[in-house]
Amino acid sequence: MVVEDVVFDYLSKKDTDYAVLINGVWGSGKTYFWKNKLSERIEEELDYKTIYISLNGISALDEIDRSLFFSAYKFKKKLDIEKIGLKENSLFSNLISGGMTLLGGADAIEKVDLQNFIDLNKTVICFDDLERCYMPIEKILGYINNFVEHDNIKTVIIANENEINGVKFSENNSFKEELAFKFITASEKEAEIKEKFETALKFINENYSYYSNIKEKLIGKTVNFSPGESYYDSVIDDFIERYEEEYKKYLFKVKEVILQIFLESGKKLDKEPEKKEKGNKNRNLRILKHALDDFNKIFDGIQKYDNEKLTESLFIYFVALSFEYKLSEISRDEMLKINADHHIRERTFHEGRKNISLKFVQKYYIGKNNLFFESFISIVNYIKSGYLDKKLLEKEINDKIPLEKESSQVYKIFNNWWNIKDDKTFYEVTDELIEDIKNGDIDFELYKHTFTRLLFFVEKGALSITAEDLLDKFKNGAKKSVKKTDTLARHQKPGIKSELNRLSSKNRELVKKLNDFTKEVKEEEKERRLQKKLEKLINNLFNDQDEFFEKIYNHLDEYGIRPVMDYLDIDRIISDFDQLDNNIILELRNIIDRRYNYSNVSEYLASDLDGLEKLKTGLESYIDENIEDNGLRKIIVQFLIEDIEDICHKLRN
Repeated sequence: MVVEDVVFDYLSKKDTDYAVLINGVWGSGKTYFWKNKLSERIEEELDYKTIYISLNGISALDEIDRSLFFSAYKFKKKLDIEKIGLKENSLFSNLISGGMTLLGGADAIEKVDLQNFIDLNKTVICFDDLERCYMPIEKILGYINNFVEHDNIKTVIIANENEINGVKFSENNSFKEELAFKFITASEKEAEIKEKFETALKFINENYSYYSNIKEKLIGKTVNFSPGESYYDSVIDDFIERYEEEYKKYLFKVKEVILQIFLESGKKLDKEPEKKEKGNKNRNLRILKHALDDFNKIFDGIQKYDNEKLTESLFIYFVALSFEYKLSEISRDEMLKINADHHIRERTFHEGRKNISLKFVQKYYIGKNNLFFESFISIVNYIKSGYLDKKLLEKEINDKIPLEKESSQVYKIFNNWWNIKDDKTFYEVTDELIEDIKNGDIDFELYKHTFTRLLFFVEKGALSITAEDLLDKFKNGAKKSVKKTDTLARHQKPGIKSELNRLSSKNRELVKKLNDFTKEVKEEEKERRLQKKLEKLINNLFNDQDEFFEKIYNHLDEYGIRPVMDYLDIDRIISDFDQLDNNIILELRNIIDRRYNYSNVSEYLASDLDGLEKLKTGLESYIDENIEDNGLRKIIVQFLIEDIEDICHKLRN
């Protein structure tokens, strides 16, 4: 690497009065390169000692003195306390003698002249984060110049010059005043002092030089840190080695994917196509390291699914989105817009408009059409806030995984038709797909999308079946599929907007017909399933009351605004009512109250009125026929009847 050659050439020269600057953008790996590659090689091959000092946040030169002292101290077996000029029992001498860590009281440490006791011969000092130092840039460069010019100490500076160039030294008023006083002698009169001071200050304000001017005196060579792919490949190896075995094994397996994402991340992802394209932002190893660290938590949580495609899909989505959030500074809303159906890659061939989702896929998913691509609110929130909602992630995965359970042949047409190698395979796939559709063997929620896509091929003449025949097959298949599909909840499904827009108005009308039909079929199936649930629920009321109350309270929201009385066997409830203990009847009152006790209940549950009135009449008959005295049970049942009567009054109004 060029950087190593320049630094080694610099160190091989006997007398130097300048420093070497390693320049590179934040996160490019400069610090990592120094600590893990270059400094080790310098120490092993050139027998130099290396000292690393970060200037990040440094606001006083004393802080650098202390850092240098403790760094240099590790090279000395014993220090001469008297030579340093410290008191025998001072805090600093105790720290030196005992090799203790500084725990506090830094103000108690007397100022030390490093040159009196630290031998920096055959030592390279590396000052990092120059642009992040809180002191004026000229002050810190002047400090470093003492080592370089007066003591000929080998010095390397690491910085991002983009963040230094153009910064005017006159930013710091106190330093300007301090410099202006140097033009004044103590013997001068007060009026002369004031005049000279103001003149000097004015001159400094008007003519203060920029970083590039002062740099010429201190820095003899500047080398840009722009490593190649092989360097980043080795750094990624180092990153992966830090993890525990299972996660490490997975990361090495997808190492090429990691490297590809990292290399692609340096390219700018435009937010809007109509905006003028800005320059690319550079790759950032720090973001990669943090992303790998953070994904570890997701990785641990998804191992139970034993789904390689899910893991890789989430991994690419998470790492790539981490880069876009940090480098492109896209908002949470924009991250959520990086959401696409399974076929956004196909739109590359059909749509000229470059939206953010399409650009994201083109940037990170080239050659990965076998993976599903969905947005995850839990992951977007995790990237933005650092908090992973594991329950939300699990729910989102469970909503999306059904799409991955279809047959591989169906998916070739459903998700990747543009990758089918020839017409013969295409017809084999579509024949099998249509057979699966007719038999109800694909997920019910995918019927509309699959129909739209196949209709496109019919319209283009690629399939011999008529649009009307295809619709009939889908209708018949939907009736079967709706009974086979585990969940009828609305989960993430591939969008059909682009396919729908390419159809003729006549065929778009057929899609609408199928959509209306599937809505009816779905509603009928939901009603059928609800009736079965309620039948089991009432059966539990009389046979397994613990199970009954567990189901009621766990699924109360599910029944909350849905009329259910028409599905209940009221006659069975009344005939078996004598089996219920008083405490169970009281608990039923609580359940009924929670269900019907809100102001606009009639808007949602008015159709429960007939069933409730039938239940009320049945309970009144139960009292007349089964309760002879005015005991506790009669009072409790009458309370229940009064509650039902109040509810009926609400539902009538």
